[in-house]
Amino acid sequence: MKQGQLFQKLRKERNISQETLVQGISSRSTLSSFENRNTLLSSELLFHYLNRLNITPNEFQLLINDGAPTKKQIFSKEPHTRHYERTLTPDFLQSLFLEYEQTDDVFYLVLYLQDSLENTCQAGDFDPDFRYFSKTISNASAISNVPSTYASTSFIVSFEGSSASKVE
Repeated sequence: MKQGQLFQKLRKERNISQETLVQGISSRSTLSSFENRNTLLSSELLFHYLNRLNITPNEFQLLINDGAPTKKQIFSKEPHTRHYERTLTPDFLQSLFLEYEQTDDVFYLVLYLQDSLENTCQAGDFDPDFRYFSKTISNASAISNVPSTYASTSFIVSFEGSSASKVE
């Protein structure tokens, strides 16, 4: 189902007219074009419409995907599950890195770096001098398309307190 069709269905289920929904947001013709011709909306308009229908963007996305989570949602949830099951393996970490290489999406690189550090802590190989994490960051900086912001940043966390600081 297309976004416009789904949106129209949700609006009608709530017995809200186009005129009522768009009041103070946009013209009725903008909403009508979105619902009937699937024209594109700005994210700002879509968020205002969804808010008026009392639907979060995540709920809308879930409905568009017929209840299936997105690839990013799956990848971001799995490390937490693996952490508690103690199955955060190098093979899984490699799959995160491969996903980054295939998509050039920094989201997967950050997950890889975060989970690599977690895996090191979980294995009891935590290095208080952060040599492992620094090596991981150095390896990431060797990749030409990693934004320098991510490649040159290390995080130092104090486990005695709740403070964390960034060293560049």
